[in-house]
Amino acid sequence: MSIQDDAIFEPFTKLLKAVADPSRRHILMLLRHQGEMSVNDIAAAVNLSQPLASQHLRVLKEAEAIYARKDRQQVYYRLVSVPLCDALTNLLELYQHELKKFRG
Repeated sequence: MSIQDDAIFEPFTKLLKAVADPSRRHILMLLRHQGEMSVNDIAAAVNLSQPLASQHLRVLKEAEAIYARKDRQQVYYRLVSVPLCDALTNLLELYQHELKKFRG
């Protein structure tokens, strides 16, 4: 595996772009701690309208960060991978730590 391998790096870049938005990160952390949730519960928990929450969820789904399951009229979302979510959190913490060292 190489950082120059577009076949590997392109989906990773899409994921990083998806989690660049604060509302999407909030949704990921919510799903990390609450498990599977309906779109209405997610919208209420992150204080977004249902249509706006659905847009954020669509981006996360397209980035393969979350999985959607439909049950009758309701759509439920969950993380594709808890370890991946944890790794993204750790990557952010590492970045902040190293940037702080660099800046002095």
